Amino acid sequence: MAKEEGFEPDLIEESGAVKLRGYQAVSYSRIRSVGNSDFKRTERQREVMRKIFKKLLDANPVQYPSLLGKLLPLVETSLSNNEIMSIGTKMLIAGKPEFKEARLPDGSYKPKNGGLDYDLDEATKKLHDFIYNDIEFFNQPRQ
Repeated sequence: MAKEEGFEPDLIEESGAVKLRGYQAVSYSRIRSVGNSDFKRTERQREVMRKIFKKLLDANPVQYPSLLGKLLPLVETSLSNNEIMSIGTKMLIAGKPEFKEARLPDGSYKPKNGGLDYDLDEATKKLHDFIYNDIEFFNQPRQ
């Protein structure tokens, strides 16, 4: 990724738990050549998102406006900054939010011609129920 972006890579030279910088986290999330291909890659993406979510929740709420000031310019959304602040305030009042995740296809698929064959209508319904009806279809307990 560093080569594609034209800068020197910041290599990790130790094993075990390490703190990744931005490009390192993105690179880690994009690896396709290890594990169970795309399933492992999307698992790594969710892992990075869980860690970011946890780090934000562990921050002192007094830091939130400053963090938002740094993060919002990097996000594309139809929500205004005021709408985001309002939603965030409501979330804080309600208590710490929970990170929910899911993966489609979620096990109801069959390998086909080097790809996957699954019921798109079923996947659409599951995704809709997950987002709008709070019905979990892929329970993956994480902390």
